[in-house]
Amino acid sequence: MGILTTENMLTESGNFLGFNELKQKETTLTMANYFLWLGIDHSLPCEWQRMIKAGNIGSFSQPTPRHFHSDQIHVKLDKNNVVKIQALTSKQIHKKLVTKRTLEPTSKAKFKAISSENNLDWANIYKIPFNSTLATRTRAFQLKILHRILFTNSALFKMKISVTPLCTLCGLENETLEHLFVDCRICEIILGSFYRLG
Repeated sequence: MGILTTENMLTESGNFLGFNELKQKETTLTMANYFLWLGIDHSLPCEWQRMIKAGNIGSFSQPTPRHFHSDQIHVKLDKNNVVKIQALTSKQIHKKLVTKRTLEPTSKAKFKAISSENNLDWANIYKIPFNSTLATRTRAFQLKILHRILFTNSALFKMKISVTPLCTLCGLENETLEHLFVDCRICEIILGSFYRLG
């Protein structure tokens, strides 16, 4: 006879048959197929499982008020771009999923707070380490500056690692990234000598 419908897999009381009982009905049934069926069964909503056990399987074919077709589903890609789900490409789906998860680096907010320049091209700023050099250590150094994780005396002093927050080179002001690369006269002389060599 075999298993032709879901009802063939149920006992008279509406419970699902065990593997040995199903094996008597369907001799080609393997344990892998049985576990596959159990996985499908357990993934069904409880309401559907009750309908199957009650033998009310015909009601599945009738659309419910919440039933809708896939051509009614639209995905909002951005403010002005709404696309039917059938027209979506995998690239658009990936972009939508990734953009929801990306967060603005906290260093960017800090740079915005201390800078008078508001219209910085951050996409190109974050490309600088990769476009300016091939040296891994130089790239790492530039990325540490961009992400504000290059530890200066000021930061080390707050962590109680350094004895002074003052600049290592000039000793006049607190050693912050801004002081070190913009305001420090000694650093300016050192960097100037590199520019003259290069």
